[in-house]
Amino acid sequence: MNFKELLLPITFVLVITLSLNLYFEHRAKKSLVPPEQTTSGQMHEVAHDPEVVSPLDWQIEYAESDKQKEDNTTIATQYGQLTFNAAGATLDRLVFTMNNKVLTAFDAKTLLQKTFLVAFAGKTPYLYTLAEQHEDATHITLAYTYQLTDALFTKKFVINKHVPQIDLILCVETEKPLTSLKKLRIFYPSPTIMAINATEITAFVNDNMHPKSLNIYHKLDEILYKTWRKPTIFGAADQFFVYAMIADPQNLVYRGAFSAINEDRELLLQLETNEINKPGEWKLSFYLGPKELSFMHAVDPRLEQTLNYGFWTPLVKILLWILDFLHKYVKNYGLAIIIFTILFQLLLLPLSISGQKKMEEQKEFSRKLEYIKRKYHADPERLKQEQAELIRTHGIGGMFGGCLLLLVQLPFFFALSKLLHSCVQLHQERFLWIPDLATYDPFFILPILSFIVIAARAYTPSKPIRTQVAMFAGFLFLGAVTAKLPAGLVLFILTSTAANLAQTYILKLKKS
Repeated sequence: MNFKELLLPITFVLVITLSLNLYFEHRAKKSLVPPEQTTSGQMHEVAHDPEVVSPLDWQIEYAESDKQKEDNTTIATQYGQLTFNAAGATLDRLVFTMNNKVLTAFDAKTLLQKTFLVAFAGKTPYLYTLAEQHEDATHITLAYTYQLTDALFTKKFVINKHVPQIDLILCVETEKPLTSLKKLRIFYPSPTIMAINATEITAFVNDNMHPKSLNIYHKLDEILYKTWRKPTIFGAADQFFVYAMIADPQNLVYRGAFSAINEDRELLLQLETNEINKPGEWKLSFYLGPKELSFMHAVDPRLEQTLNYGFWTPLVKILLWILDFLHKYVKNYGLAIIIFTILFQLLLLPLSISGQKKMEEQKEFSRKLEYIKRKYHADPERLKQEQAELIRTHGIGGMFGGCLLLLVQLPFFFALSKLLHSCVQLHQERFLWIPDLATYDPFFILPILSFIVIAARAYTPSKPIRTQVAMFAGFLFLGAVTAKLPAGLVLFILTSTAANLAQTYILKLKKS
């Protein structure tokens, strides 16, 4: 295969990937902001600007000394169950149901883990009363009230039944001068379903220069002792879930900040409001849900950036769509990966057959080249002429036949790797003896099978013993590498190699 034949498929893959990337990702328009203005999402160092970013208060003093009262209300949605508690008027438990799997996003064990805890400048109410509960076709509404000395304070939750969006509505009713509220503080924890790395966190806020983009932070020292002014999105994520404030239509929030609850990846998020000195009603919208593309796109497309697919985003979306489509029929993502891989190999069959033919031509080319070298070893000038003629007639054979097939498959390998890393659909997805396709095979059966099939695919009896030993050592190294790869990814490798091996065997049978 000459260089032009190699260049065309590689260029095709790159052009398609780049084109899809431009199609799926909307580029944020750059809007220059004068440095003297404070913009949404702008970061401030606490120590350097005390007037704007004096340290936030993370302590809460409750009005009631007895905080043991429990009055739970559990509601059901299309995506799972939510449990609210009158003690603090908070969301204490969220359980998702996806593909017949139950995933507990969070279950509050301490006060700091309660979601939507609202703290006052003075003593904070804790024992609320459930005053309203009703449901329509699209939403469920819960309203909790607390009688202050000078006002009636209401926390209303409007829960979307179809996507994991919750609107928190704060209402103040009074006919007297209001002195008890001032600035409120709204707390919610980060998800912690899967701690990939105890030293890494994922926190994000809108980019103050590019409204449709996020600033994503992965280190504690990037977010501690800092605040963000008037954020339009403010949240945290783990491997599979995202919790974030996504809308503040009335500009209630003055600033937001992060704090570490413990030495693990768990964070506590705080939104501090502007001063409330008159009656009114204010709404904040939140996304509390999985990293599931259809959910995130429906609620706030900016959340898709937490998936961190990067360059591979368009290919990952296509691959996920295909796997979801196959899953509807086979009801298992392991089988879906196998079927996709076989179909993909069938699409590559013409290229594979061409590569096989080129490899045969390379063998013939090598035999003729060896013959010419033996025949004209005593005549260097004639040898060069014959070699040039051989190359002109036959080209360089199939030097890149196998490499080309691998290059075409590599983008899908990387896309599947990205998908398995943070796709909640594949989290805890069982396949045969494997408890979770997103983690490595605990019994290492798939890596061993992959090693055997790859070795069988590459084995050639005519090769020298030294070459065979070197190849065997390389396969051992490859087996060790695949041992800790996600089982879904090793399943893709195994199926691809087995399909290629079967195809080679069938072609040899036809020739014989």
